[in-house]
Amino acid sequence: MLPRRITFTFKLSKKNLLPINNDIEFLKKEYGEVLLNNEATVFCINDGLRKFLLIESASLNYLSKSFRNIYNLYLQVSKSHVEPMMNILVSYYGETGWKVVIIFRKKHRPDAYFKEGEPNILVSPASIDLAGIIIIPFEKDFQKINKEVITQIFNEVSIGKESFEYLKTKLKELKRR
Repeated sequence: MLPRRITFTFKLSKKNLLPINNDIEFLKKEYGEVLLNNEATVFCINDGLRKFLLIESASLNYLSKSFRNIYNLYLQVSKSHVEPMMNILVSYYGETGWKVVIIFRKKHRPDAYFKEGEPNILVSPASIDLAGIIIIPFEKDFQKINKEVITQIFNEVSIGKESFEYLKTKLKELKRR
């Protein structure tokens, strides 16, 4: 059940600003698995960098229903008593409808954020970062960033493989009901 109070932060951007939106069809084809397919289609995607679900629907009602089911399942998986950690990106494409990307988190910041001295990297991945635009405020940290560091940070803050597989299994069970 959704808690009484959920904090949402809304950020608007121009169409196709976020790399994840530009790549979504490729990600669905290459890494996607359809978990539910009715008036709303739910894809499970693990591209090795992020583990997320994609909901697509022309109907806001079915989209909302699917999101509530996913939210409640993740609440159980994350064992959170307040609200589960997730980043949500919503796009509207007119007649073809809505796309909602739900990126699951296990922690807010990577260990590198808290380290002292040279190993410190001031990065705190949020929706924009996880969507492909990584914000690095200091040049010293920008010089340290490469594919391996980004992969490590994203894997560290993202839900684990075991929890993601459990969530997928539970969503597949919804399909059978």
